[in-house]
Amino acid sequence: MAIKDIQVHADNDTACNKRVDLAANLAEKVGAHLTGVYVSKSFPMPSYDMFPVTADVIEAYDDILTNKIANAESIFYKAVGQDNATVSWKAIRGSFAYELANGARYSDLLVIGQPDSDDLESLNNGLADEVILASGRPCLVIPYTYTTVNFGESPLVAWDGSREASRAIHDALPLLQLAGKATILIIEPEKSDTNFSDLPGAMISEHLARHDIEVTVEISRGSENSTGDEILAFTQSHEHDLIVMGAYGHSRWREIVLGGATHSIIKNMTVPVFMSH
Repeated sequence: MAIKDIQVHADNDTACNKRVDLAANLAEKVGAHLTGVYVSKSFPMPSYDMFPVTADVIEAYDDILTNKIANAESIFYKAVGQDNATVSWKAIRGSFAYELANGARYSDLLVIGQPDSDDLESLNNGLADEVILASGRPCLVIPYTYTTVNFGESPLVAWDGSREASRAIHDALPLLQLAGKATILIIEPEKSDTNFSDLPGAMISEHLARHDIEVTVEISRGSENSTGDEILAFTQSHEHDLIVMGAYGHSRWREIVLGGATHSIIKNMTVPVFMSH
């Protein structure tokens, strides 16, 4: 799959500028159209008994939203260029996770930011989880501390042979081909549900080689760390600048939430993470 249509979430958090810069740089590399997307909530109508809403209150709320949208749009066009024919902008009102996930279904890749608990404008963890799991499209999550537009020169693929991991690695093929190489990390293959061969990683390496990707396989026999922490530690110690992995979800009552390892990586990541569910 070629990446020809990218959407990037634009907002008013402090990391938005770098996120849009990175998305614009990626779009230029792969020759993709880039759309900036801003989602805002309509005025939350309380019970009249609790708080009588006047036209002035609604107008003031709309003025605040208008200013926020204009600020995010300014950040977007400053990064991509006002006269750039390969970009577009849209501002939507509605349920945040629903609108962002639904819109992503009409693109090849959605770029969102890592939640920052210290920034009130940042996407919160629950909504980030929902967008990743509900969109049906690959998501590239950018750390709020990330300060460069360059990434993906040394990608790490977290591989366990699962459906989610396979989906992620194939969705990420254009990025892996740009790098021309990838490191496959397999954690405790003997405990995996996948029936690995005597040489874990051999089959996926052979497959990626047919896409002109040079593969190095690393086997971890486990440690006291959680799976998520082990992936992050390996990424840091080997200086990888992109993690490719499946987004694993499980049901909790009527919600679908990210599994422990996936959620841990989203919370503690320091390099971009490419996820597919």
